[in-house]
Amino acid sequence: MRKGFLALATLIFAATTVFGQGFGTVSGIVYDSSGTPLEGAFVRLTEDGWHGGGGHGHHHHGENYFAETGDDGTFFIDDVAAGDYYAMASKMGYGHDAEDIEVTAGQNTYVEFYLEMGGHGGGMHGDTLEVVELSGWAIVETDSFTTHYYLDTENNGTADYRLLFGPPWYDPGSGATRPEDGDSIWIVAGIMGYSQPQPVVVYEINGLFWREPGGGHGGHGGNGGNCPHPDSLDLVDVTGLAMVVNMPHMDMYFLDEDYDQVEDYHLNFGAPWYDPGNGATRPEDGDTVNIVGGLMDGCMNWPTIIVYEINGQFWRQPGDTTWLWADPTSADGEPAPIPDNFITSRSYPNPFNPSATIAFELPETQHVRVAVFDILGREIVVLMDGIASAGENEIQFDSDEYNLPSSSIYFYRIDGETGSAYGKMLLLK
Repeated sequence: MRKGFLALATLIFAATTVFGQGFGTVSGIVYDSSGTPLEGAFVRLTEDGWHGGGGHGHHHHGENYFAETGDDGTFFIDDVAAGDYYAMASKMGYGHDAEDIEVTAGQNTYVEFYLEMGGHGGGMHGDTLEVVELSGWAIVETDSFTTHYYLDTENNGTADYRLLFGPPWYDPGSGATRPEDGDSIWIVAGIMGYSQPQPVVVYEINGLFWREPGGGHGGHGGNGGNCPHPDSLDLVDVTGLAMVVNMPHMDMYFLDEDYDQVEDYHLNFGAPWYDPGNGATRPEDGDTVNIVGGLMDGCMNWPTIIVYEINGQFWRQPGDTTWLWADPTSADGEPAPIPDNFITSRSYPNPFNPSATIAFELPETQHVRVAVFDILGREIVVLMDGIASAGENEIQFDSDEYNLPSSSIYFYRIDGETGSAYGKMLLLK
């Protein structure tokens, strides 16, 4: 009898141990907006899912589970610890969907996702990002451009999220600071885009305020001239056909959203030499691309999107203006040397309204032609066509003299006997 009791107790203990582990499964299906199952969609479960509010308190969050849908749009995740989760599905070019789910030990939780694109006026705007609460260990990396911040939720040395704190100069004034490498932190943030690691815009760190959801992606206000500051833009998610205009000094990029061969957006990738360093590249003419970016509406001939992500690859963080409107100069602000070109140049102020100074330096006295072109490469005016002295020269370009219709990008070209130089000028009216 005692032996039987011990055996029963052992069986109960074993069963209790198994169920005490508290593991369940999660399965489901991902559809596009028309209800067609999607192959290759990315599914993420984040422990203790939370979204939609201000977020307070310190909890242990960040247990992550991942899956990819098969050719029938279905997915299955095994050995998921029981608890509440924020579940999100996304696929580049189709959008994303998310909801809170509860996983029960010994049971399967079924969930369906219907992916929707955000777009201009849509659900990807900065004040409607899906908000999550996460914790883990900071990974901080610095390159020649900027400092990158990541969150390792598993303490395994792998970045699970990219933390977007805004431009380097931004300070929320709350005493909150950016983390050091290896710091244990917890954050409230809004999910942005589809690249891996998943980018999130930080709203709160270690219980301290960082920025308001929808208050700009860096905490700065407008910039005047009917053109918002690059760190306070509406976040948009658009797909379309890339249109590339080849210029002698740099290429111009546009997006045809409805495939009618008409430019709907100007895409600002930054200066020609800007490279995010992760393998992402600018599109070729005719490529179908998905862009997540900041919309600058009403300040140019086209609505302009500052590119944050292209085809699911990170490009720049919101608020980062590194060489966004730059002249072709080097990192230290001096004119960049061009092989076999002994003319250097710059323009200032940039942006300008209504006039700009074009400065150029010549190695010797020579004949020089200085012309200004519009964004389509049409010559607007020849500012100089004659002899210029060796050394520094300056010439004025006054946009009011030529009845330029609106804010836009303009280019100057300097042709001399010892070479040529080019530059970009942004007119903000």
